[in-house]
Amino acid sequence: PGSVITMNDPDFQHTGPDYTLECWLRSTSAAQREYAGVVVSRPAAQGFIIRRTLNTGGANRLAALEDFDNLNGPNLTNNQWHHAVLVKSGNKLSIYLDGVEYVLSNNFTGNNNFSNHLAIGNDVAVMNRNFVGDIDEVKFWTRALTPAEIQATFEGKCPSATNDEDLMIYFNFNE
Repeated sequence: PGSVITMNDPDFQHTGPDYTLECWLRSTSAAQREYAGVVVSRPAAQGFIIRRTLNTGGANRLAALEDFDNLNGPNLTNNQWHHAVLVKSGNKLSIYLDGVEYVLSNNFTGNNNFSNHLAIGNDVAVMNRNFVGDIDEVKFWTRALTPAEIQATFEGKCPSATNDEDLMIYFNFNE
């Protein structure tokens, strides 16, 4: 708990129109800090964050950080593993949580730039935005995964992701 992984790799550059960011996460705090970073790319401000929104009774909510906009998705159940996928396909931006799609926008025209600086477990641009919990299986594709591919991954039925030429980053934290 409390560990943050940062990557500053000039080869991690994606400016294409479509992408998929995927991870497994488990929040172990009912009171996550507002805008806690799960997987965030800076300086472009892309990725997953946790919103602790008062209008939902203070629930932890998965959100997309896209070009400095916070697009709220579904609430998270604490102390439970969740499969989270952020998909940009054309102008459509969606979060899948445990295989269920939540469309955030059908007219998204924000920045598609994932840049060389990636943080897992924090939003490194702002201090004290640590995610309290566990994160596993972080993957980034340079294409939009299909709903069938996302469902298969959620159910543990997908082939090895390392065989996919569109897979740009894969962090498997199994030791």
